[in-house]
Amino acid sequence: MLLRKQRNNMAIDKIQTASMESGVPSKAQMPSGSVLQVQVVQWSTPSTRTGTLQNYVDLPDGFKAITTSVANSKILVQIQVQIYNDNVACAANLGLRRDTTRLAGIDGATGNGWSGHGNGYAGAQRMCLDYFDSPNAAAGTTLVYAALHGHWTGAGSSFINYSSTYTNYSTMILTEIAP
Repeated sequence: MLLRKQRNNMAIDKIQTASMESGVPSKAQMPSGSVLQVQVVQWSTPSTRTGTLQNYVDLPDGFKAITTSVANSKILVQIQVQIYNDNVACAANLGLRRDTTRLAGIDGATGNGWSGHGNGYAGAQRMCLDYFDSPNAAAGTTLVYAALHGHWTGAGSSFINYSSTYTNYSTMILTEIAP
């Protein structure tokens, strides 16, 4: 038996079952692009980077796991942090890692740690990173995403979740989307 719920002549879900008497449907399929689940983490643990560094490191407590509901789903990762630089010669950026794979952020002198906040500006601002990931994972696979603090400087320090005088918390939202 195929049940179809329609709105404006567009199928918004399909449920197949042998009979309504069997109880829970045996197979449910969400249309492509449907939100399957959302996982959120918010943290306020500070991160400070000082010195002549040109790399990315994990943000303390800036990670979240998500277990895929279906095979080949997509994960929209959204990260928002408060970054503060104390010197105009200092710059900071956000990076992203899934498990052991770096998705965003390039280390080194030719990397992109300098291209985020700073590079001529000292002070605080909100910084965001949005990344649409296609991990090609089987249903039931647990993926761990980690936010990274990129730092590039000749002098000064960069801070994430800096003191209570600024917005001292960060957020990561993971949204699983049907393939």
